[in-house]
Amino acid sequence: MHVKRSTSTADRRRLMASDSASDSDALDSNQRLNCNVKGRKRKNEEEEVAKKVSRKTSSKKEKELNSVSKEGAKSQKNAVHAPDAAYTEELKLIAMETRQLNFEVAKWKQQQTLRRERLQLKREEIQYKEKLTKQQLQVQVMELRARLGKALDEAGQSPAQAKKYLALLKQKEERERGIE
Repeated sequence: MHVKRSTSTADRRRLMASDSASDSDALDSNQRLNCNVKGRKRKNEEEEVAKKVSRKTSSKKEKELNSVSKEGAKSQKNAVHAPDAAYTEELKLIAMETRQLNFEVAKWKQQQTLRRERLQLKREEIQYKEKLTKQQLQVQVMELRARLGKALDEAGQSPAQAKKYLALLKQKEERERGIE
């Protein structure tokens, strides 16, 4: 007993699509076959012409054939060397770009080292100015103490009071340094 199955509409659509695709594939394959056949015919015709020419032993024909084959060989060599020439040109361009990039990298590195050196010099300058400023402040404080001591001596104050006053100034100075 054979049970007949009905195909769904989706299956029918797939079958129809595959049939139309196989038709177009068949056309493509026929075209490819025609191209192959034509190419082989041309090749066979060229071989037959070459055989006929080789059968004739006249020196003119042989010379012509040799010159034609030499030209063909030259054209083949040129065809082979043409990609090599393009390849070497491309290599030259790449080498030039590489040199240029190397130069730019070296230039950038040099700029970075100069920048670092400049920053280092600025740091040293700032530190020097800070030290100089601190030294100037210390000199000023020492001068003030000396003038204060001299003024207190002239006023007839005792050295103990002058020392007490200087100690208060020193504490004030230390507090100001702590704030900074």
